[in-house]
Amino acid sequence: ISGAKITITEPRPGDTETVIIISGTPDQTHAAQSLLQAFVMSGQGSP
Repeated sequence: ISGAKITITEPRPGDTETVIIISGTPDQTHAAQSLLQAFVMSGQGSP
């Protein structure tokens, strides 16, 4: 949707954080960040 490339890394053993890397133009990365934040806030990514 945004045109950005999103890379999600698996947490290291014993770690609880996942790293998300967004790359693209400033407009693409801003749109992708907004979409990801909306997704997280909606709770759709929760088990």
